[in-house]
Parts: sequence; C-alpha cells; structure tokens
Amino acid sequence: YFPPSFFDIMVHLVVHLVREVRLCGPVYFRWMYPFERYMKVLKGYVQNRTRPEGCIAERYIAEEAVEFCIYLMLVQLECLQAKKMGVSKPLSGCTNTEEILPYI
Repeated sequence: YFPPSFFDIMVHLVVHLVREVRLCGPVYFRWMYPFERYMKVLKGYVQNRTRPEGCIAERYIAEEAVEFCIYLMLVQLECLQAKKMGVSKPLSGCTNTEEILPYI
C-alpha cells in the first residue's frame, strides 16, 4: 500500500481505469471521464458544506432558468427579425410539402 501523498491525479486515473477494465471490459466500452468532469462542475456549485445537496439543486435550477430565458430570447429575436423582413416560417414543421404531397 502507498501513502496518500503518492496519489496524484494521474495515479488516481490509473486506479479507476484498472477497476473499470475488471468490471466492464475494455475502457472504450465504458468511459468515466465525462462523469468525473460533471462531478467537478457539481462540486463547484457547493457554497455551504453542511448542505451540499441544497446548494447543488438551487444552482442547477438557476442555471436551467437562465438557459431557458436565453433560448426564449433568441427565439423571439429570430421571430422579430423575420417579421421585420416580411418572412414567415411555415405553419407546419414540414418545409417540403410540395415534394411529399403526391405520396400522401
């Protein structure tokens, strides 16, 4: 066994890779790096160490709300620009109705 000071980030990664190969086979079938990166993002949300789950939930909800507002503003901006230019989107989702009409 090694002392805790021995484990830097690269040794830590190798420990995970060995365990993953034993459990799931080759690493390219199941890669943990994206999950570990997201855990780092969630760890950054924590401001109160006594209640980390509340901090994570609050920050996640706030981030989702901001992203939704940005998306909504972009959609409204596109709509306003289209109205200004006199161009409107088709009412249906299909833009090639003339091509598929004979097959209906």
